[in-house]
Amino acid sequence: MEGLASRGISRTKGFIDPLMEKTEDSKKPAYTMSKNDWSEVCGFMSLGCSSFFWAAHLLRFLGIAPHLALSFYFYLGQWVLAVVLALIAAALSSYRWAYAALLPIFNWLVSYYLVGG
Repeated sequence: MEGLASRGISRTKGFIDPLMEKTEDSKKPAYTMSKNDWSEVCGFMSLGCSSFFWAAHLLRFLGIAPHLALSFYFYLGQWVLAVVLALIAAALSSYRWAYAALLPIFNWLVSYYLVGG
C-alpha cells in the first residue's frame, strides 16, 4: 500500500474517486466527450432502436424470449426516436448518419406491410 499512499491515495477513498479528481495544472475533468464521440453514441443508439423490432421478433420466433406483448405504437415510438437520434448524430459530426435515419423509416414500411400494423 506504500505505492498508493505515496501518490496521495488513501485506503478510505473509493476506487473511482482518484480518477475523477481534477489535477492542479488542469481545471478540466479527466475525460470529456467530443462532438464526434456524442455523434457516434447517438448514431449507434439510433441503429439499436431501429433494430430492436426485428431482434424481438427473431428471439420470439426462435423461442428464446417470451412474447413481450408490446404494441406496434411502442415500436413506432422507437423508430421516431431512432430518426431523431440519427439526425442529431448527423448534425453533430458526419452526414453519413443521415443515412441511418432512413433505416427506421424502411423498417416501419416493411413491418407495416409484412407483420401488419
